[in-house]
Amino acid sequence: SNLDSISSLILIKENPILPNLTGLDNIEGLNTSSVINISENDALVDISGLSPMANSLGGVFIINNTALVNLPDLSGVNQIDGFLTISGNPQLTSLSDLAAITSVDNLLIDNNAG
Repeated sequence: SNLDSISSLILIKENPILPNLTGLDNIEGLNTSSVINISENDALVDISGLSPMANSLGGVFIINNTALVNLPDLSGVNQIDGFLTISGNPQLTSLSDLAAITSVDNLLIDNNAG
């Protein structure tokens, strides 16, 4: 992909056969006002492909991705200035990829396998 800059919103929603985010790995420009929403992608196994991820984001929503098993590209994020919502991901058994986060304004984690 030639896409290399998104500064505000990444919305990946309702893609029933999308297994990964390969092709988005050149994106730069994410910052404290950037929001990532990955929702209702039934075949999405992981979010690899979003790196390099910014250290600080404005919000992260990972909701109702039935096959999602891990969140590797969030491992470098240490601050979220808005909401961090991880909900309804029945195959997600670990949140260890979020270990670097030291600050978040609003947190909701529910209805995941782990």
